[in-house]
Amino acid sequence: MKLVVVESPGKVEVMRSLARRLLGGSVYVFATRGHVFDFDRTSTLPVPGLVVIDLRRKIYERLGELIKRAERVYLAFDADREGELMSHFVLEAFPGVAEKAFRVRLRALVEEEVARAFLESDGALDGNLLLAAYLRKVLDWRLGRVLSMRVREQFPSVRSLGRVKVGVLDLAEELARTRDFRFTGTLHVAFGFGRRYGWPVKGKVEGFVGRGYGVVRQVAVSRGELAPPKGLSTGRALAGGVRRSYPGVLGARAVMGALQALYDRGFLSYIRTRATAYSETGEEFAARLVETLYPGEYHPGDTTRAEAHEAIRPVRIPRAAELDEFRGEEKEVFRDVLGRFVASRMRPARGEKCVAEVEFADGGRGVFTCFRPEAGREGFLKEVWRGYVPGEDLRFPRVGDVVYLEGRVETPAERLFRLMEDRLVGQPSTYVRTVEGLSDQGLISRDDTVEVTETGREVFEWVRNEYPFLSADFSSRLERVLDEVAGGRVRPEAAVELYRDEVLKRAKAGDREELDVPVSAAAEVKKRMKETAARVSFAPVF
Repeated sequence: MKLVVVESPGKVEVMRSLARRLLGGSVYVFATRGHVFDFDRTSTLPVPGLVVIDLRRKIYERLGELIKRAERVYLAFDADREGELMSHFVLEAFPGVAEKAFRVRLRALVEEEVARAFLESDGALDGNLLLAAYLRKVLDWRLGRVLSMRVREQFPSVRSLGRVKVGVLDLAEELARTRDFRFTGTLHVAFGFGRRYGWPVKGKVEGFVGRGYGVVRQVAVSRGELAPPKGLSTGRALAGGVRRSYPGVLGARAVMGALQALYDRGFLSYIRTRATAYSETGEEFAARLVETLYPGEYHPGDTTRAEAHEAIRPVRIPRAAELDEFRGEEKEVFRDVLGRFVASRMRPARGEKCVAEVEFADGGRGVFTCFRPEAGREGFLKEVWRGYVPGEDLRFPRVGDVVYLEGRVETPAERLFRLMEDRLVGQPSTYVRTVEGLSDQGLISRDDTVEVTETGREVFEWVRNEYPFLSADFSSRLERVLDEVAGGRVRPEAAVELYRDEVLKRAKAGDREELDVPVSAAAEVKKRMKETAARVSFAPVF
């Protein structure tokens, strides 16, 4: 029997069908339902040992039985840090997997991608990716353990708090102060109250602006290009979905669930990514699709290619019968991804651009950009403006014009997910889980305002006084260094050194011993990786 181990139960059926055709013979696909192992919370070692998560005990036992029976074990977890870490933990926990394990990195569940993953992989773990994942877990485990314990002493209702959750609280407080949001909609030049024409616009607004009348105070018109949107990342996908779906945290969870289901069933590429570029395979698919829909409009844009973590994209177009089976948010989410994918690989639009500054009756102000393309030079606007026909007698607004704005301002929930991605607070795989965790503990609201609650402010103020190093900025800098470690561009000790410089130098004397992670922890992680590698038929590649 050939055993294929995946992370999500939603992948089992599709993977079973694909693996049987590819590998032949008897194939068993088993889902771990996420992590099976965690660090021993009673350990005082810099790098704790592994224990089985209580709720995963039966999964652990079943996986052990299957490994003993299997002639070959394919660790087909996702192609990210967590997938690498989960693969390593399986190798570390089951000595019997030694000579028959093979790492396979999945990026999409379609036949050609799965075949490439199985046939082109050398079976080895990516040592740099694994180091970054392991060190991140060690540092966050140490810091989160101490912080959660101290917070619970002061606020019994708060179960857990760590570096990333504090960073998100910091961003939510920042949102409440700035009130600077994006707008999408239509700006009409008002020719009397009964007749309005307008162009689709984008812009930024200060204060509360919904829809209504205002006066144009400043205008600038120029000729040039309007660039197409970039590829879709996780943060942008969540922001767009929250806009259309349920409010706040519920909307984010619904959108992430739809993305996961579409990925598991082989309709989308890997969905946890900050990338805005595509792989070579993605570019080839984009070229065929755009030329079919809009002949002559394909344009590759940025020549950067993201092989490991490309932007979210469709990997195949569902048949009518499959589309009818889409549930909940899946149909709308797929349309969003498809539209963004097509538009991002079309030519820029050329024409006239108007930037208008408008003052509204409610005291808000906004700066909006509208675009008038030349005939035949619409480019990506053919996809973005599909079905939109502006009035033929429309002119750009002029200073003093009364204008009417209809559309919507992005909500704080949308803005929060954008900020988490832009500022590198957390990983794409944990954006929703982090915000949901804060909401479940009553620290931020569950609606579109994601407002820090009274309890949340008390907790945040206490954390800032007791642990002044914890902030969105610290979280961001640590993530950047870990990204460099994952890419092999800096040595792993750099992440531990940053942690020590920020945490130990500013922590109170009573906490320093428990928060301490020696620089030698990086060497200890490497040692464990090598000990595991010595038991298997391949070694991590650095």
